[in-house]
Amino acid sequence: MLRTTHTVSDKVFSVAGLRAWNSLPISVRLTATKSTFHKHLKTHLFRVSYGHLIVSYSVLSIDFIRLLDLLGYLYGASDHR
Repeated sequence: MLRTTHTVSDKVFSVAGLRAWNSLPISVRLTATKSTFHKHLKTHLFRVSYGHLIVSYSVLSIDFIRLLDLLGYLYGASDHR
């Protein structure tokens, strides 16, 4: 039998809302304006959701650049590092 440690009070919006707010980074919580808050919140949520893809893309980009450098070296391009 699966037991949960949540009580009814944990599911109340006032409790869940405060927990969600407190889980945000300080940089998001301490913004000066509503529009800045929205921008920082959106960026934070994007990084939480898709951060692993950004890292993977960066690594692929670096590998692709190295491949281009190698091809340029192999085929006699004058500007190789």
